[in-house]
Amino acid sequence: MLSVNEPLESPRIGHQRASSLLVAMDTVWLKRRDGHTIWLISSIMAFSSIARALQNTSRVYLYEQSRCRIQYLDHDPALLSTTGSLSVPEALCKTEEIQSTVASFVGADFFVSALPGIFVLAAYQKLLPVVGFRPLLFLNALATAISLSLYTISFYFQKRWDAYGALAATFIDGIGGGDAVLSTLLYSVIAETCDESNLSISNYYQTAIWNVSKMAGTVIGSALLRSHVWVLNSCSILGFLITAAHYFLLTSQIGVGEEDGTSTEPLLPRPKASAAMQPISEIAFMIIRSSVRETFTVLFSLFRMTHIPKMCLIFFILHANAWKIRELFPQFTSTTLSWDLSTTNQWLALLDLIGWVVLMCLPPLRRYVLSHFYSHTAQDILIIRACVLDELLACFAMGFSIAPVYLIGMCSFAMAHGSMDSLRSFGAQHLGIGETVPQFYTRVAFILSLARLIGPAAWSFAYSLILKSSFLPPGAIFWGAAGLWTFIAVITMTLKAKS
Repeated sequence: MLSVNEPLESPRIGHQRASSLLVAMDTVWLKRRDGHTIWLISSIMAFSSIARALQNTSRVYLYEQSRCRIQYLDHDPALLSTTGSLSVPEALCKTEEIQSTVASFVGADFFVSALPGIFVLAAYQKLLPVVGFRPLLFLNALATAISLSLYTISFYFQKRWDAYGALAATFIDGIGGGDAVLSTLLYSVIAETCDESNLSISNYYQTAIWNVSKMAGTVIGSALLRSHVWVLNSCSILGFLITAAHYFLLTSQIGVGEEDGTSTEPLLPRPKASAAMQPISEIAFMIIRSSVRETFTVLFSLFRMTHIPKMCLIFFILHANAWKIRELFPQFTSTTLSWDLSTTNQWLALLDLIGWVVLMCLPPLRRYVLSHFYSHTAQDILIIRACVLDELLACFAMGFSIAPVYLIGMCSFAMAHGSMDSLRSFGAQHLGIGETVPQFYTRVAFILSLARLIGPAAWSFAYSLILKSSFLPPGAIFWGAAGLWTFIAVITMTLKAKS
């Protein structure tokens, strides 16, 4: 998911496979040779999303406790002696000085975890049709579990270096690709069963599954955060280990197929069908060896597309980075409204529920209402523009930092789901001669990975600077986001439906 807090990328669409039997979810997923595979993929999606949501629930709290403890050890050690532990009451950690430092560390956390994923994403994508889904899933989930274990241990001992140790541990998650690679792998396999004519609707349902799982993880995390943060992180580790354990339930042929055409030079010689699986250690070495080459191959060819797909990619860059303002919600809400982080995360779970409801309502809205007045691509454009306008007004309202207005703005922002999914479908249907859907989706995946690297860190560091300033209100960060959304709204005016 991803942060888990945003829409996920489908890197390619498989061949259209004729079938008269359609599974549930509004005739979107076609019946596979083994219907059990779909349930396993859905299970992987659910467990990984819940595990990531649990981790995200504790992220700000752990960094806040670390920096707050050091602040009081240096300036008021008597306070810690009265509490009988090295923990600081959360209400005492809401000063602008402490929150500015916390914002810097949270931004660095997002940046460090996303940086390695940029270099391994293309390699994982190229290896998928060669070695299959199983070993790549195992490497990804295991790296995340190891990273989170070291991350938790760093904070557990409550030393001065704990936040820096956590950042170093986070880097390991990036080596496995993190959410960027996991979502790419999952949607690569699921997309093979998708009927292209229902692509937008399929994307809505896929994102809805991820959202409802994220909501469940946030609710559980909020309940544990008050007094059982170590149990919370242990549950997150367990979730990623269960995700890795799906390796033993999947068949070796899942994901093996044609390469996506983003590079003319193969990473590996095609193995024989009877030996599609390679040893995990050999696959890990191949990923490291080929990562830089594949990354620059995708980067240098990123915008070599015709006008409409190119404009869609530019939209993706701006939209994905603007959307990452959502990563500030936990810290900003807790500080501005003087809520503890457990209560804040319960509110954020409500926002995930709102997003899930919107995503589930979009398919019937398109089918039974919009289809009578608009073509398929015109519906995509309408949803894109409506979502961008909603996000613009929501950010403008949140900038005032008045409790009722801010909370309404957050709810409005949560309703702006469907724009990225609709844009994917729109771009895929306007490709030029010689351009393929897998190539377009691989570029989208790479752009969203860059957004994971740049967006959260940029917003967090900007918020840190605002808190240090003596003249800017904290809500100015949302007015800056509203300015970016205004520019994005102008770009949406260039999107035209097929005649």
